[in-house]
Amino acid sequence: MPKDIIKKEIDNIFESFKNFVQEKEEFKLFLNQIQDKENFFNYYKNLFLQFSDKSSEVEKSFFDIGVSLKKIHFPFSLFLEGIDFFEEKFIESFLNKTFTEDVFNTFEYFEKIKDYVAKGYLKYDVLETKSELISKKIPSTFPTSLISNIKFHHQWFERFLDILLEGKNLKAELCNDICKFEPIIEGKLKDSFPKDKYEEFKKIHLEMHQLAFLLIYFYESKEYKEAYIVFQNIKNHSLEMENLLSFFDVLEFAKEIKYDSLTGTLSRRLIPTIMKKELELSYLLHKPFIIAMVDIDDFKVINDTYGHLIGDCVLKGFSDFLRDKLRKSDYIFRYGGEEFLILMPTTDLISAVKVLNRLRKQLEDQIFKCNSHKIKITASIGIKEINELEINKPIEKLLEEVDSNMYLAKKSGKNRIIF
Repeated sequence: MPKDIIKKEIDNIFESFKNFVQEKEEFKLFLNQIQDKENFFNYYKNLFLQFSDKSSEVEKSFFDIGVSLKKIHFPFSLFLEGIDFFEEKFIESFLNKTFTEDVFNTFEYFEKIKDYVAKGYLKYDVLETKSELISKKIPSTFPTSLISNIKFHHQWFERFLDILLEGKNLKAELCNDICKFEPIIEGKLKDSFPKDKYEEFKKIHLEMHQLAFLLIYFYESKEYKEAYIVFQNIKNHSLEMENLLSFFDVLEFAKEIKYDSLTGTLSRRLIPTIMKKELELSYLLHKPFIIAMVDIDDFKVINDTYGHLIGDCVLKGFSDFLRDKLRKSDYIFRYGGEEFLILMPTTDLISAVKVLNRLRKQLEDQIFKCNSHKIKITASIGIKEINELEINKPIEKLLEEVDSNMYLAKKSGKNRIIF
């Protein structure tokens, strides 16, 4: 396809892309958090203006764009959504104009975009993660010593990041690296964790090491998109281990007031203790966390129609539903009545909105069987992201803010999320 036609097509598709972005909740949320929106859109546009360029400089250009997007914390999953939109529109355009030979070039070009932008994301993310690891220190105020053992994992993880940064003999270097955390898992943690949680923790640790070898395979094969997706999974596994350790630290400290007797969720009395520890971790790890207030819509109608025993059955079922849909390291508290507080460690607002909106939609289809009754419910959710800058803010004030968001969701029509 001639260059002038390509440029015209890019301009047309780009206008459609701007409309596409405005319809996607996660895109809108990200754009609301950045100042230079035009520059963000230009990153995408610059990817496609080089469609006919076959030089190696294109790969470097894609890599640089990947670094730039990661610096402004644009989620890679959203980047891929945008690229898939452009790819679909490009192919439609070529087929409509009978430039069928360009369809094959399009597939190849878009795979190159995904791979080399991902390589840029990976490079910057590795550097950023290493910097975070170096600055991490476990707070001395933690009541027990489980979380302090994570330093042995951090030592391995930092060496792994160095191997990636050096980029030479990756597999051999990884094979020679020994994880000193494994003996801790087999010893001290085995004695401290409940058996089922111990097996889960051990599985997460093993999977993380398996993923490290998978990342090396993809990286050496120049499949950088797959390599970066695996790297994100490795980071998630690492954070999950940290979250589980701190989770059991706090629960061991306050075991006499752990659970709500009806639902088996955590007692409201634990909220100040756990939030204090999460605020400390947020400050030290430079990671935000999420609190979300979830309230079952029209729960009084259920009690009035079916009686309180059925209402209790729904509350138990809803609690089980939350536990099934959230991470094992997420905290679920019964806040009062039909109201629950969720605390999601090391989670940002975009990720939380995605997870909780999916949960909200799944709840619409969930049937709770209580005796002979089949009951369906919805929930209104208020969300608040808490970062290291709010460490000195009273916990009561943070809870008021997320509660206000939940009540706004109620007033706005129920069965929705406000953040």
